[in-house]
Amino acid sequence: MHELNRRQYLDAMGIASYVSRGQLPGAAPTRRLRLVPDQASPEPLAASPAAPTTVPTAKGPGSPQNAPPALAEASQLLRDEPKPSETPVSAPVNRPRSEAVRFSVVTLTLGGWLWVEEIQQGNISEAYMQLVQGLARALGATQSGYARFDWPLHQSQQLDAGADVAREALNAFLHRRLDTEGLQGVLLAGDVEARWVDASEFPAVRSVPADIGQMLEAPLRKREVWAVLHQLQTPAGA
Repeated sequence: MHELNRRQYLDAMGIASYVSRGQLPGAAPTRRLRLVPDQASPEPLAASPAAPTTVPTAKGPGSPQNAPPALAEASQLLRDEPKPSETPVSAPVNRPRSEAVRFSVVTLTLGGWLWVEEIQQGNISEAYMQLVQGLARALGATQSGYARFDWPLHQSQQLDAGADVAREALNAFLHRRLDTEGLQGVLLAGDVEARWVDASEFPAVRSVPADIGQMLEAPLRKREVWAVLHQLQTPAGA
């Protein structure tokens, strides 16, 4: 509420002044003004050179000219109060965005383990699925669960699709699969560990020297993979 209006309302109610005894918590600081009693002076005072010689000429019930002397002085104090300097609004800082990356990761549930590899081709071939079934049988599983992670997850230009964000999203995806299916660990095949997966975040991790795509291109690499899978099936100390 404007100070002049507030004092007019108090004057209409017959209240001389209304200020708080102390600073109220959470309230704006109280502006305490010096009030001059509305009494006639016994002798006219000589005009002071520093005193204002004019008053506002605005007319109307809310104008300072029609207000009592105390209200007129309050109006003068409000007009003379220095205004806070305007602080220019700084322009938004354009932070450098990470370069967007694109890749696809396939996860397979194989006998209590989550096989993870990066794939390059768009579609899964029949030879690919046949080799998956062979891996499942090697780990004592009759079938394998399949899930695919494609990055980026969105097409928005406002969201970061860089490599660091992609790794965090993929690790979270793998954790959800482990928890949902009750798996004991992950098998990181080929180059997926070096490129996209933080192996330190998982309780049990085994590195597989070749992924399915690499084994299809170079069938002799299957021996390296079978050796790792044989270790998983061999009881400790055997």
